[in-house]
Amino acid sequence: MRLVKWASERKRRDFLGAFTMDRIAMHNKSDDCWMVMEGIVYDVTEFIAVHPGGARTMMKYAGKDCTQAFNKAHAYVNIRELLENDIVGVLVTHNN
Repeated sequence: MRLVKWASERKRRDFLGAFTMDRIAMHNKSDDCWMVMEGIVYDVTEFIAVHPGGARTMMKYAGKDCTQAFNKAHAYVNIRELLENDIVGVLVTHNN
């Protein structure tokens, strides 16, 4: 139930732009946690508290690309719908 309540009360985050993995890696703490899934950068800081698998599972991927792990564990979950309000940017794989 916590997840349902959390999902209904969220506000959309500002879209901040494009980020390299070096920049995303700086957001690797429980009070500032970003993750990449399928090239999209999510601020999952608030989601950590309601993640059914617990904070420890989430923190393994703090500041990292968790696409493979997520798809392996949650192939049935529509992540874009669940975390649509938590998108802060996109991943860039090269420096311009």
